[in-house]
Amino acid sequence: MKYGAAMMKEQMSGNIINTASTAGHRTRFGSHTYSACKAAIIQMIQSVAMELGPFNIRTNCICPGAVVTSIIGRGLGLSQEQTEST
Repeated sequence: MKYGAAMMKEQMSGNIINTASTAGHRTRFGSHTYSACKAAIIQMIQSVAMELGPFNIRTNCICPGAVVTSIIGRGLGLSQEQTEST
């Protein structure tokens, strides 16, 4: 964002997209560190939006929910077969 924003300011337009997680909005289970980092990304993008808005630069944050991977599946107590079928 640091270097891209400088170029976008010059052209007076742009779009910045970051990826966080729903864990940054509301924790469920799992790593406190993960949730805190995702919340930090959400707060950072809001701060950047305030700073760059006057330059017609849009900032957004995509926050996908849980995806049942093998790691998540094990945490939920699912078998390997259940995880692969979702």
